[in-house]
Amino acid sequence: MVVLDLFAEVKPIWITSKQFYGVPYIWCMLHNFAGNIEMYGILDAIALGPIEARTSENSTMVGVGMSMEGIEQNPVVYDLMSEMAFHHKPVDVKIWVDLYATRRYGRFVPALQDAWQILYHTLYNCTDGAYVSLIFVFSIIG
Repeated sequence: MVVLDLFAEVKPIWITSKQFYGVPYIWCMLHNFAGNIEMYGILDAIALGPIEARTSENSTMVGVGMSMEGIEQNPVVYDLMSEMAFHHKPVDVKIWVDLYATRRYGRFVPALQDAWQILYHTLYNCTDGAYVSLIFVFSIIG
């Protein structure tokens, strides 16, 4: 048996379950509920979470995974998460975002680097726990 820690980028269960009581588990990023297409992410948590889990005392983590409920949005989030299986130390997200912009556009463009740093420090550094759709909010208030 392998357990999936499905929403580990926001609410990791491995911390409070004593590493799932010795059962191997996969650190998963859920990120996207109900196919939301808004620009959103928690790059810092993605860059650090799997490393903390893998290197923690008595770790039973055996891999990383993605359990999103939608695709075709926020490629920067999924690119970083895809790399985390191969990193053994925390990723410096500021540097990673600069390299991402260069890879994405095929060359270094200062204005694009600046734009991606703004995105990283705003939309892709959401620390409120999870994105709540405005459609959902309006549907529950009236």
